[in-house]
Amino acid sequence: MKISVKVILLAVMLGAGLSVQAETLSLSSSDALVALAKKWATEYASRHPTLEIRITGSDTATAFAALREKKADMATVSRRMKRKESEACEKVLGKRPAEYRLGIDALAVYVNESNTVRNLTLEQLEGIFAGSIRNWKELGGEDAGITLYGPETNSPACEFFQDEVLNGKAQGTGLRQFSGAALLQAVAKDKTGIGYGRVLTGAGIHALALKRAPSSTPTEPSEQTIADQTYPLTRFLYDYLDASLDKGEVKAYLDWVRGDDGQRILKEAGFYPLPAKYRTK
Repeated sequence: MKISVKVILLAVMLGAGLSVQAETLSLSSSDALVALAKKWATEYASRHPTLEIRITGSDTATAFAALREKKADMATVSRRMKRKESEACEKVLGKRPAEYRLGIDALAVYVNESNTVRNLTLEQLEGIFAGSIRNWKELGGEDAGITLYGPETNSPACEFFQDEVLNGKAQGTGLRQFSGAALLQAVAKDKTGIGYGRVLTGAGIHALALKRAPSSTPTEPSEQTIADQTYPLTRFLYDYLDASLDKGEVKAYLDWVRGDDGQRILKEAGFYPLPAKYRTK
């Protein structure tokens, strides 16, 4: 589903009564970030009326295609641009798109508090949700079938999980779909359950420690491990734009997004602020 929003506010020159033509920025956002992009654009325009921001929501691949086809000046997305995508843009734009990190996203994996399994590798997690691992005994737990829980298949969390854990593959059959606190409540009632979603707290569940490889140290999700990305299920959020536009009002907007006010809005939207060392391009 496409969502379009137009944020327009023309400035009036103080004392002169003359209108100033706003510079226009067309932005294509992945569905995972379109609500955040709208909040950023609305607040920025209220303070800086000389920039008009037009936002269209779609999937990530479409956002990159819009940038490549010059249908958008900027792509606000929840994953890094792949090499082929970057090279395709370069052929059209003359340079590789300018890249800005915006913040950090993270997912947690939950089991019932009675489950003796306390950590998994990403490979094991892939096996569980792809359907090749079906019994907790295969993971050192009790001899019991595994029940899968997750968010809706078109949700931002599902997209994240498919990209980072399933490597683009579809989830196994039998997934029971819940979101937010409802997912935690479902896992809390099911001793054989495992589910993933946003990092939340709740009674009767435990967030698993995850490992990138069998030899890695198991790491649980926390403010610190997400910020330093030692927790495996984290990834940066990005803006990509035509490098020729990386100046003036557009550059000022990107600096604001990654400054204190923009990062406050990002945190309110459920994401994690960009560490200070990444707030330069």
